[in-house]
Amino acid sequence: MLSLLRKLLSTLVRALLLVGIMIATCFAARDKFDPNRPVAGIALKPIHLEPFSSCISHWRNIQDESRFIKAEKNQPSYEETQVEEIVANIILFQRSNGGWPKDYDMTAILTSTQREIVTATRENSDTSYDNGNIHSQVRYLAQAVSQVDKSQWRTACLRGFEFVLRSQYSNGGFPQRFPQPKGFHAH
Repeated sequence: MLSLLRKLLSTLVRALLLVGIMIATCFAARDKFDPNRPVAGIALKPIHLEPFSSCISHWRNIQDESRFIKAEKNQPSYEETQVEEIVANIILFQRSNGGWPKDYDMTAILTSTQREIVTATRENSDTSYDNGNIHSQVRYLAQAVSQVDKSQWRTACLRGFEFVLRSQYSNGGFPQRFPQPKGFHAH
């Protein structure tokens, strides 16, 4: 019992730290906002992609027929330096409820057919925290906005952050899936 309590406390502390980082990054971006600053020609600092590694691995290495798009053999990925392209993918995958579906590669260079399918699924409510999902997208967007405050990027970041806040239980925890979690996904 004590071991479980320590594990829960450790998870809570990590979640609080992550939320603190996201809030601080969003406020830093707000303070640097310059609506006249063009994005074109600005060299953005690379943002680490490790937080996406679990979802990338699942999408590329585990066959799941329920996925709305599947990885093609040898499908290329954007490099860590291609921040604008990765942000565009993150925004493309964002659901209308503000969250993201799990186990898709935010760094994949999608085909036009894949992009059309992702766009057509925007109203789905298949959003999940599983495999390091949702907070990774919000964090990446916050880090991108801290470099260049594009309104579309900021809006997507804030929508994701609001999704996190809406999904939080009154006891401070989060469901695995949101909205309408069922079974073990509610824990």
